[in-house]
Amino acid sequence: MFLSPVAYVTMTLMLSATGFTFWLITIRGVGRPEPLSVLLAGSIVFWLPILVTVVSMRLFVEEKRSGTIETLLTAPVTDLEVVLGKYLGALSFLLIAIAPAFLCIGVIERLSPVITLENLDLGALVGAALIIFLVTAHLLSVAQVASLLTRSQIIAAICAFVGIWIALLLGSLLRLLPGFDAAVGEFLSIMHHVEEFARGSVEIGRAHV
Repeated sequence: MFLSPVAYVTMTLMLSATGFTFWLITIRGVGRPEPLSVLLAGSIVFWLPILVTVVSMRLFVEEKRSGTIETLLTAPVTDLEVVLGKYLGALSFLLIAIAPAFLCIGVIERLSPVITLENLDLGALVGAALIIFLVTAHLLSVAQVASLLTRSQIIAAICAFVGIWIALLLGSLLRLLPGFDAAVGEFLSIMHHVEEFARGSVEIGRAHV
């Protein structure tokens, strides 16, 4: 991926959009008790569907278009190894693209007269990083299925984008159904888990860490 300028353009746009969104909601939220880790995690997840879609839509579609899929599948590796190799390669790139976004907290601290790193909860930042990793891995798996099922990049991108947003909003949508257990909807809500992890509240069974 790094042999193409598209990778660097994608990373730059992702970091710029995330940084601007984080700065905007931080400035507008001055005086509110919302942790910076929650605001940053929310900013990353907001732009994550676009990033994952752009990265995943060519994973297998490009192989099919160029005719190299037959060579790949006849190589001395299993189909599972091919799929996992593509998946781990894309996941590695996504994590490299997202990681610098956490530097936004340091930038905000340098520019703001009221925000100091001493007031930040290190556990909450670790929780935010962990949930971003898990959400990215989950959304990429959804998008990779779309790339496997079609030969068109446009169709793969549309299916991946729609599938990602369905995954993100599933819990919230189910909670709108009459008679649906709100606790189950909350459990299935990705955004709920993002907020909890980013606050440093990790639930293991019935215990909170």
